Amino acid sequence: GKTFMLKNAREVLESQGYEVKGMSFAGRAAEELEHDSGIKSCTIHSFLNNLEKESGNFNPAQDFDSKHKWNLEGIDEASFVNNNLMNQVMEAAEKRNAKVVFVGDNRQLQSIGAGAAYDTLIRHNMIDAVTLENIKRQKDDPLLKAVKLVALGSDDPAVSKKEVAQSVSLIADKIVQYQDRDERLSVIAGDYSCQTEDGRKKSIILTGSNHDRHEI
Repeated sequence: GKTFMLKNAREVLESQGYEVKGMSFAGRAAEELEHDSGIKSCTIHSFLNNLEKESGNFNPAQDFDSKHKWNLEGIDEASFVNNNLMNQVMEAAEKRNAKVVFVGDNRQLQSIGAGAAYDTLIRHNMIDAVTLENIKRQKDDPLLKAVKLVALGSDDPAVSKKEVAQSVSLIADKIVQYQDRDERLSVIAGDYSCQTEDGRKKSIILTGSNHDRHEI
């Protein structure tokens, strides 16, 4: 839903003369963002590396795996000293007189690396935020209600536990449970393998551990 919304946002912004660029921590996410929204996208690290090249400070022999700071002093007189990845992006935006729009669910995934900057900004009302609550993916009414109970639930753990229980009860007739681990993994693998190619493309297997994933 967020990516689909960005397609319309891009069209509006570009009609007003803005150049829209996308960034994501992971390459796969950047590819999906570009494909679904039409926004030319790359990883945050790649974006900052390109800016460093433009500033004339790029070192091709550097250790990219441990890189956490970019030297953009050639862009203007301001020094580029922040180590936090989000600070680096904000500093780059300030140098280019650009606006940064953060898109994501602050409760869905934890940040990679030290700190949870995006979550902190949202929770402490440090930035304006808009929430998408009209769910389009689920069409089946009971399933939609079940998803809403989980996705739009309270941050209070006690309340959330109750809502999750209610959500599961709504789809109880669609749940098959196997207590024995070996039987469970065998049934999952068999059910997936017996589907048509199109069915497999539309299916996903989620496991509680990497060990189970490798066995399946």
